[in-house]
Amino acid sequence: MKAQLSTASVISSNMVLQQQKAVPIWGTASPNERIKITFGKQTIKGRADKNGNWQLLLHPMLATQEPQTLVITGETKTIKYDNILIGEVWLASGQSNMEYAMVPYHEFLPPQHGSDLAKLALQEPANNLLLIIKNSSVI
Repeated sequence: MKAQLSTASVISSNMVLQQQKAVPIWGTASPNERIKITFGKQTIKGRADKNGNWQLLLHPMLATQEPQTLVITGETKTIKYDNILIGEVWLASGQSNMEYAMVPYHEFLPPQHGSDLAKLALQEPANNLLLIIKNSSVI
């Protein structure tokens, strides 16, 4: 039985991988197919099991500002995912107010004296590894 090399649907271009943790990359292929992953300076090799399932772990990495490419190579197919960053990944759920965008709320008044530090923080974060995403949603 031959199966096409594939990855789980959560693995894609434009993703962020968790920094300072081993990161699993997994999918399916032909039974016992050799799999190689190249990402940054890492090359990880392994095999699919007898059912065609495979999982390889990327070694812990530090946060990056430069996008990288993840290349997964099987015996007959290569998959490339572009624009991948390493950083903090936060999952949040359970609150109905989480659907609101991170923009200043128009009913809050700026301070009467001095700079509006909240507004400045949203415009230019102190940490240049933080990305401010405006007018977008997360699926």
